[in-house]
Parts: sequence; structure tokens; C-alpha cells
Amino acid sequence: MKQTGTFCALFWAMCWSGLTCGGSPALAAENLAEAFGFAKPQVIKLDWSTRALQVSDLNQDGRMDLALINNDTAQIELLYQREAVEASEAKRSLQRDRWEPQLSDAGFDVEKITVGFPMFDLGVGDLNGDGRVDLAYTARDVPLTVRLQGEQGQWLSSQEFDGFDALGWQSTLKVVDVDGDQRPELVLLTADAVRVFTPGEAG
Repeated sequence: MKQTGTFCALFWAMCWSGLTCGGSPALAAENLAEAFGFAKPQVIKLDWSTRALQVSDLNQDGRMDLALINNDTAQIELLYQREAVEASEAKRSLQRDRWEPQLSDAGFDVEKITVGFPMFDLGVGDLNGDGRVDLAYTARDVPLTVRLQGEQGQWLSSQEFDGFDALGWQSTLKVVDVDGDQRPELVLLTADAVRVFTPGEAG
């Protein structure tokens, strides 16, 4: 019995030594950490009061685009990804009154939608079943607005919903297929309830 105990102790000591020496999981994890990294980031200059970043293929060209709220200008900014980025297209910042990145070199074209009042949260998804991405946003002035994308990519058609109070922070608005029918619902966390808006036959 004593010899068996000595053998077990020696066996586990060898195992522990293997975990902390060459070829060990600990060393492998360390090497992985040293090897991991990012390439130089693309820089997209924005105003300071931006929020609610969303990622989606807004114009169905196969490239992912960005949408966000800019409350400095009371606008929604849509950043459409270009096919390629040329180094000559980088724009240098000339403003020195506050910190800003030196370059705005990301491959995106910006389109702005004027809303006219500050917004709380933003969601994106096909809300009327026409295959195009639509926008939904919350605000104090209008609790919920859905803005539909037209055939030419315009954002002129909108619907407003009230009768409740929108919450003034992010992550309160989701566009997601809750019931598994292949059509997304609009899920909204309000001051008194969670509201699930299901698109009708007409969208």
C-alpha cells in the first residue's frame, strides 16, 4: 500500500511538472496570447453624442453596413461600406480643440437621416416583409417610430406609435424573430411593460 501511494504521488508530481514546463497547456496559452492581435483599425470620425450602433446589410449589396444615432445633430447616420478603400481617400483631421483621431480612413459612405429630436435606441430589420432593411427608433418626443426603406433606398415612409413611455437608454429595442415564423417582431422594453409588435399582413 505504501509503494502504491508513493507511485501515485510521483505520478501526479510528473503531471504537474508537465503542466508548467515546455509543451504544457500553460505555455500553449501564453504563446497563444503572444500570437493574438489585431491589424491597424479603420477610423470612422463621429460626433461625441453617438449611440446605439447597429450592423446590417442596409442596401443588400452583400457588404455589412453600420447604422447609429447621432444626438448632436438629431440624426440617424447610415455608413454604407464601399467595395474597396484607397489610401488616397484618407482624410486628415484639422480640428485641434479636442481629441480626435488623426485619420478618417474607413471605407464607408455616410448618409444622414434627420429626425429632429434626440433618440434613445435604434433597431434595424425587415419589418414589412419586402426584403429591405427598415429602421425603428425610440425617443421621448415620439415613443416609437418605424421608418421603412423604399425601393430606391430612400427613407421617406414612417409610422409613429405612442400610448406608452419609452425608456431613455440603449438595449431596450430589438428586432428579432420571436415566434419562429421567419418574420421579425419588434420587441420594446417600456416603462411599464415589454411590448411585442407583430407585423400584420400589410406590414
